[in-house]
Amino acid sequence: MEDDDLAVFNPDVYLNLLAEFLKCDLYIQPTPEQSQTETLLLKKMNTILSDYQEQPYLLDPYLECMVVPPIEHLKNACFVHVNDPVRPLCSERFERLSSLIYECIKCRGYKTIIRFFPHQVVDIPVALGFMHSSSSPVQEATQWPLRYIVLLWLGLVCMIPFDLKRFDSPGTDIASDLHAMGLKYLGTPGLEREGAALLLARLYSRHVFSFICKLHLSHGIPLNSSYQVLGILRIWILLCTSADALMFNSYLSSIQSLNANMESDEILMINPLVRRLRTKLVSKSAIRLFPSGARQSPQPPLKKAKIMEEQAPEDEDEDVPESIEESIDFLLQTLQDKDTTVRWSASKGLARIAACLPGSLASQILESILRLFEIHSSLGNYDLPALAEASWHGGCLACAEMARRGLVSSQNMPTLVKWISKALYFDIRKGSHSIGSSVRDAASYVVWSLARSIPLTLLECHAADLARHLVAVSVFDREVQIRRAASAAFQEFVGRTNLIPDGIEVLRKTDFYSVSMRRNAFLVAAPQVAEHFIYRECLLEHIVTVTLRHWDVAMRQLGAESLRLMASLDLNVLGPVLEKRLVRLLGDKDVIVVHGSLLGLSELALAFRENGSEDLEKSRLNIFKSISMVSPALIQKHRNETIMEASCIMLSNSLSPRALAVDTSQPKWRTIFDICLRHRTAACQVAASRFLTSLSAMKDVSYDVQRYLRTTNRIVQQSIAQALGGIRFDVYPNSLSAAVEALQSLVMPKGPHYSLSVETRRNAFNSLSSILCSFGSGVAGKRLEPSMVVRTYRLHIDGMQDYTIDERGDVGSWIRIACIDGLVSISQLLLQHVPQAAKLLELLPPDMFHEAVGALFKQGVERLDNVRQRVGERFASLIDLSLRLDDLKSRWRISGDQMIQKLLFSSDSMIGWHDGSWLFPRVVRLMAIHRYRQFVFRGLVLSIGSKTDTTQRPVSIALSSFVESLPVQEPAEDTIDLVKLLQELLAMISEQMTNNNVVIPALQTLLVILDSPAILGMAEREAGNKTLQALLDAAGKFPGKLKNIQRIETSAKVVVFMIAIPGLASRAIEYVFHFLEHHYPKIRSDTAESLYLLFQTRDVGFDTSDAEEILLETDWYDRNVFLDDDI
Repeated sequence: MEDDDLAVFNPDVYLNLLAEFLKCDLYIQPTPEQSQTETLLLKKMNTILSDYQEQPYLLDPYLECMVVPPIEHLKNACFVHVNDPVRPLCSERFERLSSLIYECIKCRGYKTIIRFFPHQVVDIPVALGFMHSSSSPVQEATQWPLRYIVLLWLGLVCMIPFDLKRFDSPGTDIASDLHAMGLKYLGTPGLEREGAALLLARLYSRHVFSFICKLHLSHGIPLNSSYQVLGILRIWILLCTSADALMFNSYLSSIQSLNANMESDEILMINPLVRRLRTKLVSKSAIRLFPSGARQSPQPPLKKAKIMEEQAPEDEDEDVPESIEESIDFLLQTLQDKDTTVRWSASKGLARIAACLPGSLASQILESILRLFEIHSSLGNYDLPALAEASWHGGCLACAEMARRGLVSSQNMPTLVKWISKALYFDIRKGSHSIGSSVRDAASYVVWSLARSIPLTLLECHAADLARHLVAVSVFDREVQIRRAASAAFQEFVGRTNLIPDGIEVLRKTDFYSVSMRRNAFLVAAPQVAEHFIYRECLLEHIVTVTLRHWDVAMRQLGAESLRLMASLDLNVLGPVLEKRLVRLLGDKDVIVVHGSLLGLSELALAFRENGSEDLEKSRLNIFKSISMVSPALIQKHRNETIMEASCIMLSNSLSPRALAVDTSQPKWRTIFDICLRHRTAACQVAASRFLTSLSAMKDVSYDVQRYLRTTNRIVQQSIAQALGGIRFDVYPNSLSAAVEALQSLVMPKGPHYSLSVETRRNAFNSLSSILCSFGSGVAGKRLEPSMVVRTYRLHIDGMQDYTIDERGDVGSWIRIACIDGLVSISQLLLQHVPQAAKLLELLPPDMFHEAVGALFKQGVERLDNVRQRVGERFASLIDLSLRLDDLKSRWRISGDQMIQKLLFSSDSMIGWHDGSWLFPRVVRLMAIHRYRQFVFRGLVLSIGSKTDTTQRPVSIALSSFVESLPVQEPAEDTIDLVKLLQELLAMISEQMTNNNVVIPALQTLLVILDSPAILGMAEREAGNKTLQALLDAAGKFPGKLKNIQRIETSAKVVVFMIAIPGLASRAIEYVFHFLEHHYPKIRSDTAESLYLLFQTRDVGFDTSDAEEILLETDWYDRNVFLDDDI
């Protein structure tokens, strides 16, 4: 639901659904259709309620008309059942009705919803009788919402201001029944316990039951049931709220005894729910010890803060009862509990107690809270133990609750700001992750509370520092919820205090949506905020001291990029300063610090290079030289891929002619490059490729190329195959021919140097196309031989037939995608930059170009969504180029380009080639283009063989519809008809008879075509009949020699299907016997089933009753099956 829809609740929709839902009679069993309708109505109403879960107060004006009708419906049904217990009822409808009421309670809370429950005296025996009845639905285990609702109802009606004995009937005691009912469900694990606790608390709050309360709740804790303990604690909490002063004082000793008993039970204290309710009980009982005047509604926070500042110490000399001090000590200790819910309850309890105390005593509580931060702080921010998270989080929550109530004095403000500023960066490494996000979130909550409740005079001297910390956290924190929390706190400060420098402008750049995406926060929001000078220094400091030291590699990478963008704002000043700071960190022993420094220096070097200033070249040269500061042991360390990658990228960005001029005989950069090139990690190989690209633009790297081309190491081949694509052969072409020939040999299937590594072949194809495209308009020059270009183009076409499969899946698709990109790029390059048709004919023969277009179409209709999508993305530019070719290049125009553009690339219908339901109905029409028909059809055949329903179903439907629109046979050679289609399918099967990956999809395609009524007309034509017989022979011959079960099953279906075609029945029946007598039982059984279905659904031209009887009576799983020819 949109935010605008949440602003106003439309009651008509919900009430109409409710009225329709309440038409059901709870004593009549529904039909399946009625049950389905009622379930759907309930689901719709629950969906509406769930949309308001975060803003339930919007429903308040409509609660009465939403809650009263279903409650009255339930009340009436309870009344009927109590008066006639033997009358059959519908538990299913009771369950749905109670589920609806429970959803209302879950959305708005029981305290609000219970006000609309019936509360008359006559309701007591009705509700009690319904709960006691043995035939009532409440006795069923699944009816827990119904039990919970009735217990809440009883908890309300027992509050009537009359003696309950007045309503006893002969032989019944309502008070005892209510008490017994509450005790029955007090130890249950579900929500019934909450309802029972409310019932007993309301009952015990009556003076008549105070003795029973003490008797029941003072017998100690039953160790065998933690649920019973939770129920008892809930009762005492409710009594602390509802009992009057006299009754509470009589209960106090029992509460203290209960607390002491629980503390001594270690097993019980393991339960976090018990600890949370115990904490809540301690805080509520302590608050009740204050005089009633101190427990009045609290002052507004700002007014309370001013009163605290104006109060004189001598006016606050009040003795605090010892029990309250004990409660405060207990809550302070509980702030360090290991569970968040317990700490949260303790923080709220402390703040409520402090609000009842004089200002000086409240300040002492806050000082005690602030001392929690000092427990582990002597170790430093980076050496804090994991236990510190609990104490820091509890301290932040307590400070936030104190601040919300205006309980922060001017004396405590500096200390509070100091610790909260540190808490905003709290992050402790623990294994492969970190802890502390809860502390940072709570710290943001503290700042948010300060902005709402503390006078401006107290905030004025701290506002700028807090703003800088909040901005840094809002753009640089790892977790999205922390960035949003910091942004919300900053927004609160800007909106309420007007103390933040450039607040409105910065808020616009760090709003909720700007910081939601981590990459956007780092690379967009942070540089925009850094434009404001007052925030620039703190952002850069955070990057250097926190982000580049972060345990997450992705954070360090983003931080380095953000550092470059912010430093670029004043590169001449900031660049050298940052360069010196980061260079000093390269000698650190921590791998994380060294890696972050390398990334930061790499980005700074890139900024220096882009700036082009001569003044910055010295800093760039210093970065290049600083690689010597990295420990050799760190570089050669096992699993050093992050350091190697960062080092190579830094060298690549800082490389310059001046850097090469100061080299020694064996420079360290060459060692690093050599190690990186031989590294098995793809990221290191990419980094080595980048370095070689930069190096090749400054010097001739022919020696290095020749040296690595001679290697037979698979990893080095994979690396060099990628690196060759970035070498500037247009500047130093000495080793061009050797490089291209080496790459071509790696992808030539029958060549002696053909690589079995998929990654190597993919890299080789990418490099071949990159080398050609790097020449640009010089592609027609003398440096590139036409034979080299033609051979490269041919290899790309052949590469699209690579269907290598391993444990990772269809890894051949990586190569096909590389060939798709390469073919389109080379085609565009040649068609755009070779103006002479004669030269173009030499570099790109038209037949080869159209073969490449057909191969692209074939890939564009095959089974993999990502391959199809890549073809669609790249083919659009090729079609656009074809439409703009002049008459001199008309031979390279794509056939039917206007039709193709209209079908597949018109802006009003373009969805995406990955969507089979959109693509296949359009692309089947391309088979009308004679030049590309074979490619399109073969691609469609392979898609029909897909195991993915989102591909197989739409292509089958599209092909079936297309076949029905075709004529049986046309005399023109370039027109499409059914006979030509099946002849192409026959040729496909004949060429790949031993390839199951082709034959099985082809046979499945044949089944789709055979299902068309036009196939009967084809059998009457000589050419059509001959083609069908050839297809029958291909499917039916020698099934016993086949091993692939799927191929045998598909062949059997084809043979059985052809029995219904006139002129083919006798031969098809001969082949059917081979399948019915096959040595695989499954083949025999499936063939018999297909044959029987054919006889039942098709007219085969002869009597099949005897054959059907044999098919049904034969045990096809019997290995001794033998059929007579008379079948």
